[in-house]
Amino acid sequence: MKKIIHIFIFLLVSSMMAQSLLNIKKADVFKQTKDGRRIIYGNVSIEYDVYKVDCDSAIVGKDLKSAKLFKNVVLRDTSMVIHCDKADIYRYNEKRSVYLTGNVMLKQEDVTVYGKSAKLMELFDRVTIKDSVRVEYQPTPSILFCRELKYDTKKEVISSTSIDSVFALDSLRYYELKTNRAIYDLSTSILKLNSRYDLEVYELQDSILNISTFSSSDIPGLKKNLVFKSRSTISADKGNFNFETNNHFASGNCKFSRYETDNPDTTFFSCETIDYSTDTGITQIDKDVRLDRGTLFVTTDYGEFHHDKDLIKLLKTPKIIFENHTITGDTIFITADDGSFSPKEATIMNNAFFESIPDSNKMDEKNQMSGRKMDIWFDKEKLSKILISKEAEALYFIRESEKSESNASNYLLGDTLVINLDDEGITNAHVKGGCEGVYSPGNLKKKTIKK
Repeated sequence: MKKIIHIFIFLLVSSMMAQSLLNIKKADVFKQTKDGRRIIYGNVSIEYDVYKVDCDSAIVGKDLKSAKLFKNVVLRDTSMVIHCDKADIYRYNEKRSVYLTGNVMLKQEDVTVYGKSAKLMELFDRVTIKDSVRVEYQPTPSILFCRELKYDTKKEVISSTSIDSVFALDSLRYYELKTNRAIYDLSTSILKLNSRYDLEVYELQDSILNISTFSSSDIPGLKKNLVFKSRSTISADKGNFNFETNNHFASGNCKFSRYETDNPDTTFFSCETIDYSTDTGITQIDKDVRLDRGTLFVTTDYGEFHHDKDLIKLLKTPKIIFENHTITGDTIFITADDGSFSPKEATIMNNAFFESIPDSNKMDEKNQMSGRKMDIWFDKEKLSKILISKEAEALYFIRESEKSESNASNYLLGDTLVINLDDEGITNAHVKGGCEGVYSPGNLKKKTIKK
């Protein structure tokens, strides 16, 4: 009978443990206090619902719904592993929680998160990690530093309102991001930036064939060992960045600058929105667009940069100021030189108008040209040739040299007009079809051409 009673008690305790949150599977030493708590140590193994917990020692509550875990604590489920120095497990109103302290490390697939303390609510569905937090991501090596991080494991979303910096590397570029607030979706690899940010992008001189050789922890100090051919900086009030496709969207007081190591000029531009897509190979820039590159200044309300063709399209109220020249039209296409913003050719469509003031002391002597279409060629960032097609009209002043007094003016009208230039200004002009010309020596013809 006594043996049967022992068996009955054993089965009852086992049943109670199976229905409870905690199930002690193994320990080298097992003690029970007068108030019913269990003190266990040495190779401790506990089941926490469907999760496994290992540690050096633990104190388990009387109701088997709470526990304090000490030293070398490891919590595991099917996809996530957590390490820490100490953990408190408890269940309250059917809600399960874990508090972690000391050298916290959470790893799930390609993501590893480090911090000094953490709180896991509703059994790993929501994780909050605090104090000296860093997030490392592979196989595209990247790392994030912040004070506090929230991780929704069901939605696979990481968020923070206290970010310090983010670093990343792919085979072609090195990235450095400064911001405060962000949300990162692990399932889509999209980083949403919800506060003002500055993103620096360094284009590598030589591509990296195997970036998996770099660990995420190496990335912050890697910049000094890499050779770059250009550096671009993007800042905006908000933005999205896709680490898988490299698509980038920015909005609100956007500013961009680009410096090329083999070109002393730095390109600056500002606008309200920037939308870059690798699928189309086009960057769209919208609202109050301004571009400044050395002697080149461009404004438009909307523009596009076609990367594969090195083509800049200015599609709404465009205006180009180049040295002492001003160019306007309904639309302007600029072909850039070798991936830079240095102009090689330009085409102005509809209401094309060109104006130049060779001498700032003689503002009434303006070289002017107009037509329905205008093609312009540049040589080493200097105007070399202008071709005006359809209803071509031109008025220019003739000087022996750039700084000499003008001694004549020339008015031309025709179907097609070709103007050749050098460093001193206009050298000659050719008119084809429906020609009309007025050469005025001495008594200059200081009229203007209507736009």
